[in-house]
Amino acid sequence: MKSTIILLLFFLLSLNTYAQQDSSFLLRGRIVDAATQLPMESVNVFSLTELNGISTKEDGTFELKIESLPNQIQFSYIGYETLAIWMDEKGEKWLDIQLHQYYSRLPDVVVSAKPKIEEITHKAYTVRDFIFYENDILIMTYPGMQDGNMLVLIDIEGKAKDSLSIKGIKRIEFLKKSCLGNVHLVTEAHDYQIGIDSSGIKIISEDSRKVYSRILEPCVAATERHLYYRFRFCLGQVLKFEGYEKESEHQFTISEVVNGENMERRYEEEVAEEVGYIDYLDLSWEEKQNVLQRHLQGNAKLASLIHLFYQPIYVPMINVGSQLCIFNHVNDVLELYDSNGSFQRKVPINYHKIEKWDTRILHDEFTGKVYTLFDHPKGKVLRLLDLENGTLGSPVLIDCVYIEKMKVRDGVLFYLESGASLSAANRILHKVRI
Repeated sequence: MKSTIILLLFFLLSLNTYAQQDSSFLLRGRIVDAATQLPMESVNVFSLTELNGISTKEDGTFELKIESLPNQIQFSYIGYETLAIWMDEKGEKWLDIQLHQYYSRLPDVVVSAKPKIEEITHKAYTVRDFIFYENDILIMTYPGMQDGNMLVLIDIEGKAKDSLSIKGIKRIEFLKKSCLGNVHLVTEAHDYQIGIDSSGIKIISEDSRKVYSRILEPCVAATERHLYYRFRFCLGQVLKFEGYEKESEHQFTISEVVNGENMERRYEEEVAEEVGYIDYLDLSWEEKQNVLQRHLQGNAKLASLIHLFYQPIYVPMINVGSQLCIFNHVNDVLELYDSNGSFQRKVPINYHKIEKWDTRILHDEFTGKVYTLFDHPKGKVLRLLDLENGTLGSPVLIDCVYIEKMKVRDGVLFYLESGASLSAANRILHKVRI
């Protein structure tokens, strides 16, 4: 009787084990170039749900074990548009995938109607910086050594409406509009808030640069109810996004982005030897960050040297309608949150992996559209970024080699161009409808 019970238990255990194994299956398929129909080797096939993946073989085929459904599978390859699909049916699968090239065709773009580029400031002075203010543009100029810097309010066509001399302000760095919409003139040591009303342009307050850097600079977006902040740690290798509810003063964490590879390398090279490798292995990830941050803050010379080898990660956050969009270029995803900081979904992106990427995201606050830039032998290529699927729109070539600051407002691109020769070295503000 005892033997019979043991055999029965063994049989039931086997059935349970078999049932667990049977829940997984092998996803098979083949990936080809959509234009040539040739098989593509080394394409990344990755499960965004289970965080595991493989690469295609020489003949373009792949086999990926799927443990659970539903499941989101991503197919990506440098120079090709990323494709993501949802799987919600159980069973053996075979997928025929075609990937489309997108950037390799940019140098051969033929523009049937060349965008009309207009100069909206004069060559008599250099535009050092500019920002939008309501329906106008506030520019900071440097007309000459005697006249000094000036703030000039112009309309969209370039007609001057008012001006203010700021000749006495030294070591000016930039103009900035805060997340609350206030205009600031920032120098090495001070922060001047600029007021513009029916009486003209004026300086309404003055504070230290430290106050600006600590309170205003981290605020990257705002709504009627919330303020959103981005804080940098470990020389820009760790970014933390937080929200603040104005009425209740409730604070909440939205997301944290870490360049783990650089952080681990920094820790091993700069700290582990001092604290001991045994202790280093026992430390948690949070403790490593704190130790590394204290170490770098206490060693200015080392921190300066590290800046040469580790650039701060570029992960902007913008408010588009009712969504917060975090462009997580470290983890190859666009993260979408609601205004309360609750996660909604992720969208795969790979435009930032292209060598010619310009490392900029432009947001049109009037239309809600988002653009990114690529370098081109003739200037810059502007492309609309689809926030629903992470793909890029048709390229728009801005035919100008010496382009500096760029902003988009109501479907019009504004940019500063500096001439190629000394006789045309002044920075002129241009606009072009896109």
